[in-house]
Amino acid sequence: MKYIVMALLCLYLNQTVNGQPTKADPIIYGIFNVQTLQQAPYASWFTPAYEKYAPAPETLKQLQQIKIKGIRIQVFLGIWCGDSKREIPHFVKLLHQMQFPGAQTQYIGLGGSDSLYKQSPTSEEKGLGIFRVPTFVVYQNNIEIGRINEYPTTTLEADLFKILTGQPYTPNYSSFGVLKDWLNDNTLTHANTSIRGLSQQLKTKVSNEYELSSLGQLLVKQNKPAEGLKVLEINTWLYPEAFMAHYTLGNSYLLQKNYMQALVYLEKALELNKQTEYVKHILGLLYEAKEKAK
Repeated sequence: MKYIVMALLCLYLNQTVNGQPTKADPIIYGIFNVQTLQQAPYASWFTPAYEKYAPAPETLKQLQQIKIKGIRIQVFLGIWCGDSKREIPHFVKLLHQMQFPGAQTQYIGLGGSDSLYKQSPTSEEKGLGIFRVPTFVVYQNNIEIGRINEYPTTTLEADLFKILTGQPYTPNYSSFGVLKDWLNDNTLTHANTSIRGLSQQLKTKVSNEYELSSLGQLLVKQNKPAEGLKVLEINTWLYPEAFMAHYTLGNSYLLQKNYMQALVYLEKALELNKQTEYVKHILGLLYEAKEKAK
């Protein structure tokens, strides 16, 4: 499954530097000083990426001319994931060359080796909808004015310039903004909420079934099973022919000990699955659900 492959890829990238095997770096949890990344063992990947990156001169000059009073940035990252290892050194260098004050930037390490966790010990991410890392959240006078999710839509400098100058900017995974609002106003847990209606609102914002599959599992992992299951139900409405959508929902129901619902979605996943390597796994979950449903 794609989300599993991506998690394994992050783990692989965390264990290699320039293609050479290395021990996994110690996890950084919570708020930390970015200078930590310039020291061993993190410097082995941070320093080369920092030195190599060169922001576009014209855009950098424009960024340097922006008034940054009242601007602050929160950077959420996972030291265990290749996306963070790629983008964080670049972003740090961009801020340095902009002469952006370090006191107006906060770095927060999330999770551990589990890419479905994404939480810090003191919950700086709570309510912010941090579903991918790295995420760069930009505030003006403590109001969010934009964010870069996981990787830039063009370049870090171009994306940041658009955000700081108020130009139209749509980040990757634009569905996350809507879902963040639904989480904060309890739309996802309201008894009268229409799954079909929510699905229609997300229809043009979701790129594929893996996006919401990962998000739903993350919410379940973060002790928000009702919200996570609702997201996974929305996914089955958006992708009724995708075995992954039904498999993820069925497996999540199984983990929540709702065996009858697990059977419904796992049986549908088995019916839709076209990849023989997953048949044995799905059958195993089905047998488990049937035994526990007795």
